[in-house]
Amino acid sequence: MRVAGPEAGAGLPPIIPEGMRALSVRVNDVIGVAGFVVPGTRVDVVVTISTSASQDKPMSRTVLGNVLVLTSGTRIDQEQGRKGEAQPTTVVTLAVSGWGFA
Repeated sequence: MRVAGPEAGAGLPPIIPEGMRALSVRVNDVIGVAGFVVPGTRVDVVVTISTSASQDKPMSRTVLGNVLVLTSGTRIDQEQGRKGEAQPTTVVTLAVSGWGFA
């Protein structure tokens, strides 16, 4: 159990390492390793793209390695076109360096 001092506040800020930022990523059960990615786990972030519509071989690259997972779980997301029905969404929040973020 982690106990934050009274000056730390509540929520996510007390667990974000100094010099880092929190980045939340929507994942599915396969990407989230069927629930085995839990806070404290270290993961690699892999991006997969297709370079053109005519190619059937997507390309994957590891863009971040050994990234700390701050939180993981399910939240309810409102999607357009679903007549206001709540849709479960799995979200993983990662600690990343401040590069590229304003």
